[in-house]
Amino acid sequence: MSQSSPSRCVYRVFESCSHHIHMGATTDEKCASCMEYVGRRRGLGDVVHSAIEAIVPKKILDKANGCNCGKRRAALNDLVPFDQEG
Repeated sequence: MSQSSPSRCVYRVFESCSHHIHMGATTDEKCASCMEYVGRRRGLGDVVHSAIEAIVPKKILDKANGCNCGKRRAALNDLVPFDQEG
């Protein structure tokens, strides 16, 4: 699914996720659509995600669980990726 470079999420250690919600083995595809990703902006999806988090109250975001936001975020990151070098 994701064609961007491997995740540089702070929760990803080797091939395992240390986030309390996603503990265990992970893949680049899982990381690409994870809504708990914390790291360098990978593309437009991360920018949109940050903007929405800054504007929309947390109560509303929490109720939107299961909205496929992670898939849209990954798709936007793939569509408009940022250079991961440097």
